[in-house]
Amino acid sequence: MKIKNLIILILTFILLMLLVQNIQYVSINFLIWKFRLPKIILLIIATTIGFVIGYFVGTSSVKKVKQKLKNKYKKK
Repeated sequence: MKIKNLIILILTFILLMLLVQNIQYVSINFLIWKFRLPKIILLIIATTIGFVIGYFVGTSSVKKVKQKLKNKYKKK
């Protein structure tokens, strides 16, 4: 098993344990809206937003590095 897969598996397990233990309802006030939802849903939404932001930041960084390398070797 690759180390990356093991780390992902461990982090997924930790996240699941966190989600299962937080099923209470919380009040959310966002600008003019007020609503109540289980903490587990709020954590899932926040985690998903974090993964999406991380993915886009990571892919844009990789594209920049690839472009720089491509331009560097193109000039030679």
